[in-house]
Amino acid sequence: AVPSSMNAIKECTREILSVICDTLDYPLIIFIDDLQWGDEASINMLSFLLSSTQLRKIMYICAYRSNEVHADHSFKSLMENVTKTRSGNDGRMSSLKTAETIYLFSLSPEDIASFIAGCVKKEDIDDVAELAEVVYQTTMGNIYFVKQALEELVRKNILFYDVMCFEWTWVVSKLDKLAITSMSNSMSHDVVETMKGEIRDLSVDVQNLLVIMALACIPNTLDVSILKALMDNNEVSFQESTIRDLLKEASDK
Repeated sequence: AVPSSMNAIKECTREILSVICDTLDYPLIIFIDDLQWGDEASINMLSFLLSSTQLRKIMYICAYRSNEVHADHSFKSLMENVTKTRSGNDGRMSSLKTAETIYLFSLSPEDIASFIAGCVKKEDIDDVAELAEVVYQTTMGNIYFVKQALEELVRKNILFYDVMCFEWTWVVSKLDKLAITSMSNSMSHDVVETMKGEIRDLSVDVQNLLVIMALACIPNTLDVSILKALMDNNEVSFQESTIRDLLKEASDK
């Protein structure tokens, strides 16, 4: 059974949203990402709100990874229940709008070329054909990894801004299998692995700082002097200015 306190929270949340929606001249749009990782309490709250007939002028956009939401996943059950609720028990449409599923796929080579052309300020996608081909072969149209690939090419000085010509350019001779292999090694078709790769690229001192902050559950707004005390050891003593530089390096990454 759901605790009465949780029921109270659900009711209060619905009332707050109802008041907000009533004061708006346009629909309220709520976007919720990564629902494949949603905990039971969050899924229950979302199910309650989606099934509510009291809320008007509100749209929910829920994003999730379909390959991680299986038949027994709680979000899968949520969507099935919401679909039934919004369709009406007697087979006729209820007063609620029906839930629609939109499948998002990887971008086409032409889309990737257009995106890259925009990034490097080129009007014609043919001007970036070679660059776009290499990036697409590496990323297979995943926009997240397209950005990662471009950043990797910039770090390796294969893609750079020519200050003499005032335009972005790239070294065609380096856009070969070696470049593709290098990017593939630093990127993975899994976000977690990609983040691990980015952390591995950080300096050892920054990695140690992040480990200390994670193990001690330290927020990045903590006083630098406390971080300094935790980082200092018998072999190395850090200046507070150094700690600030390490934090900046981590945030810039």
